Amino acid sequence: MIHLEEPGAAVDDKEREITLREVEARVEALDGIDLTHLLPGTRITVVTLAAGADANEAVSRLRLLDGATRRTLDGAASDWSLQRLRLPEVYSAYTVGDCRVAVCHIDSGANLSDATRDQYFYNPGEYAGALGIDDDGNGVVDDFFGANFIAGNNNSMTSDLSGHGTATARALTRTAPRVTLMPCKALTEAAVVPFSVAIQCIEWCKTNFENMRAHGGGQVTGIYAASWGGSVSSLALSEAMSAADALGATRALFVASAGNVPAETHFPASSGLANVLSVTHVDRRDRVTGNAGRWIDLAVPAESSSEAAAVAAGVAGLLVSVAPNLTPEELRSALARAAAPLPRTSGASFGRLDAAASFERLRGQGRLARPAGAPDRQPCVPSEVWAPAWPSLPAGSRPCVGGGGGRACWASFPAS
Repeated sequence: MIHLEEPGAAVDDKEREITLREVEARVEALDGIDLTHLLPGTRITVVTLAAGADANEAVSRLRLLDGATRRTLDGAASDWSLQRLRLPEVYSAYTVGDCRVAVCHIDSGANLSDATRDQYFYNPGEYAGALGIDDDGNGVVDDFFGANFIAGNNNSMTSDLSGHGTATARALTRTAPRVTLMPCKALTEAAVVPFSVAIQCIEWCKTNFENMRAHGGGQVTGIYAASWGGSVSSLALSEAMSAADALGATRALFVASAGNVPAETHFPASSGLANVLSVTHVDRRDRVTGNAGRWIDLAVPAESSSEAAAVAAGVAGLLVSVAPNLTPEELRSALARAAAPLPRTSGASFGRLDAAASFERLRGQGRLARPAGAPDRQPCVPSEVWAPAWPSLPAGSRPCVGGGGGRACWASFPAS
């Protein structure tokens, strides 16, 4: 990948400002160089080189563009943090993910037109059913790709107006290129997550994980990415998070942002629940630039704690891709206990995520379903992951039909 930055005051020979759209058009006009996406909140465009292209030649051509400067070139990852995590080693030796593994993304939605669309959850309980009917009984009609519970919508429109969810979705899918994104919209345009809406998202995702498990899926632990939080706690939300882990055939691990500023609490990351992994962020020199509370479990090299939580959730998805029977306790251990130590000057009681070390730890424990050196790179066709589609199965074989989702529905599944 090559990052291009458009300087805000750049001008061409006509003495006018060069817009980012013009830079995009100029990049697209170059043979063998494709624009991938824009990094939200920045003026950086990420482009991909065609297979076999000469990187140095491409950089030379890109440097000739007015208003564009080369920022980084790493070929294997889209930013510096993936290199610090040693993710290229994971991709080459272990896995790039498995589309039968999903991460519940509770955020402000994610735009389906974004580059993440190829990793969207493709609900087999709905896509072969009838329009206008809640075929899989999870409480949302026609939730083919996701759910939206903001303002009581209970629909599948997960378009993102704030940009926060799209940014964290990109971070997650960039980290785990073949893990499935299960988006649930709970963040308002004012960047507020009502607890009642977060609970609805948890219950919707939990029902999906249960359905996936009941129909041949190997994922034991559902992963829930929560790149948000605040100083106010909620007993109801804590109970829902605990119930998602205790009931049904699947467990639950919540990967939660610890916040960007020092604070004694940042709920739900600071909830103290055993199935929560609290994540802060560090810079390129391993300096803690987010919250540094003693309840934090892990640091991730990232630009924010929101991005850090999404990246950690993506790494958890990669681990489950090769070890689908991992429990929340085992996932937490693989991520936190294999972490690289931070400088003593940081005063932190936690370490920095080292994805390759996490895989090496599992390998040493004999927990990897696929041996090192045999990554699964087969193409993923979402509609073919689960066959036959659930609605076409014999009557009575699908749990939760008419159950409306939620904890009453989960009770119909066998306990794990």
